[in-house]
Amino acid sequence: MKNKKLIPVICFALGTCMLAAGAAAGYKTANGYDALKKSMLATRELTNCTFNMDTKISFDGKEIVNGQTIWEGDLDNKMLHSKNTYDYNGVSSCDEYYHYNDTMYRLEQNDVYIKQNDYTWYYENPWGISEDDAPTVDKVLTFLELAADTVVGDLRNNFTCTADEDDYTSYRVSLDSVQIPEIINAGLGVIFAISNDTVNYASVTDENGNEYDISEDEDNMNYYTARMGNDPVVDSVALDYTLGKDGSFRDGTAVVIFKGEGHEIRFDISASLDSIGTTHITTLEDQGAEIKEYQKP
Repeated sequence: MKNKKLIPVICFALGTCMLAAGAAAGYKTANGYDALKKSMLATRELTNCTFNMDTKISFDGKEIVNGQTIWEGDLDNKMLHSKNTYDYNGVSSCDEYYHYNDTMYRLEQNDVYIKQNDYTWYYENPWGISEDDAPTVDKVLTFLELAADTVVGDLRNNFTCTADEDDYTSYRVSLDSVQIPEIINAGLGVIFAISNDTVNYASVTDENGNEYDISEDEDNMNYYTARMGNDPVVDSVALDYTLGKDGSFRDGTAVVIFKGEGHEIRFDISASLDSIGTTHITTLEDQGAEIKEYQKP
């Protein structure tokens, strides 16, 4: 069954990327900014590619999240493989799925996969957006694109071309705290305020009818965001990325640092897009993996 909740997540993610790109571009960088924006939007049209992303999150210098994502799609043949591996404060987890032959296979444990036959294929593109949902997504993206373009006009020139070779061009953009648009920090404050007001503690009643509050601990990301207060700011942004001469996104790295209440949260992100047109997915049967039928509870 198709998950409609995926649509706002995708829109938010792409909007965030475009706003970040906008925040990283200045008056003289229209070509670089436009090229990056177009390369991100163009991924929607791909039907065969491999996407990799590594994410690290640190709080006051201590690494709390280390995650790796791989997404392989051969959509014309209705084949897909995705794997997400995360280490959160020393506790590891892995979500892995294969989709082919109108069937979904989910990693259970110890290299054993569960076969679910009641799966409906809906990946017409890497974003998981169907033709029915496309008009809504297009409207949201148009708004976010215009918002990103507006942000670009308010910034200084912080863009540099670091390499211009025969088949690719690389760029670097960096901003410090005084160059971050006020609207970005205002929006960040709203997000943190809502988060801190709703999920950082809860009132519970014990077996004797006594009420008491419990707070988030270090096993929950909200424990760290709460330490930042309700008005954190973006302290710095550094973005390096490479585009092919055909305008396609190849790879990039980003470092974003937030500060608030004397604390710091740092995001280190790297991403790459490759094997366009040559991605091949090996079925679990050909891998010799153990497969079990799904048993309804």
